[in-house]
Amino acid sequence: MVCLVYFLTHVDVDTNHFKMQVRLKREHLNIAKFEPEYGLDPMLDLALVGSEWQFRIQGRASNWKDKLVVTSTRSVEQDALSPTEVKHILFL
Repeated sequence: MVCLVYFLTHVDVDTNHFKMQVRLKREHLNIAKFEPEYGLDPMLDLALVGSEWQFRIQGRASNWKDKLVVTSTRSVEQDALSPTEVKHILFL
């Protein structure tokens, strides 16, 4: 069995409805592992950070939206968006 692993160095997030700057978390390995039986659908293990949010994806690239975990980097504020609201805005 041959397995190919990529170590990712940067990611851009830009949708029609929402724009933010995020970077890969340096303390995390951040990999995309390609396995022959899954073709071009790698297993992802990513951690991204922005000024207000952290994102974690662990699972197949084909269903990354279902595996996305969003957490706030700020202390709780009444006017801040919840992680659920951020996911909704990203995928409108």
